[in-house]
Amino acid sequence: MKVLKHPETVLVKNEFYPKGLKEMDSWTYYQSVQNKLLSEISGRDLMIFIATGVNETTVLRRGKTTNFIRLNRSNWDDTFHARMLSIISTMHQAEDFAIIDVDTIDFRKAKEATLETYNFVVSSIPFVDSAWIKYTGKNSFHVVCNLKREMYVDQVKILLRHFLEKSDLRQKYSIDDTRRRDKSILNLDLSSMKWRGGFVSLHSLSALGLRCMKVNIEKVRSFKKEDAVIKTV
Repeated sequence: MKVLKHPETVLVKNEFYPKGLKEMDSWTYYQSVQNKLLSEISGRDLMIFIATGVNETTVLRRGKTTNFIRLNRSNWDDTFHARMLSIISTMHQAEDFAIIDVDTIDFRKAKEATLETYNFVVSSIPFVDSAWIKYTGKNSFHVVCNLKREMYVDQVKILLRHFLEKSDLRQKYSIDDTRRRDKSILNLDLSSMKWRGGFVSLHSLSALGLRCMKVNIEKVRSFKKEDAVIKTV
């Protein structure tokens, strides 16, 4: 295991970490979730956001011998960066899951739209077997759809857009409108659904230092961002 050279260096300072999230805090957290995290990202091309200053990040994409970084048990100590914050996974060409990103700057609205979207996909989309909710560590949630079989992600995107646009959700929210200028309009974003489309990894931190975590459907309405704060030393 690497020895941290600057364990007291502050990576993030905000309302959730008024005293600062330090290099040691991020390191300790990631060591504690290593096994769970690796089960999520193993075999996937990754983009890793590194803190370069307080509330400043840069992205590491290229690995030593490949165009993308990969993390596994054998290279964890060599590849893991002490100032690592967010880990973005990328899609394979075919997957057995799909992601609907409830994209908005309004956290309260995000929770309501997440519940509505969840209820719609589990009841009305025939190729979805089940679904679960993931908090991304910022303002949004992902509705993760478990598919009945592995499918090409480009095909899944087309099908999801079709069903969402035919639903009552279309009357309230925009559907896969990545060009929208008014960010106050909630968008059910499908941009992750493509080969090497990026999505925040479960158990990763966000740029805010908050955990990306599962949220039980019964607890979505009462969920607070503070629930995703990690322990600091």
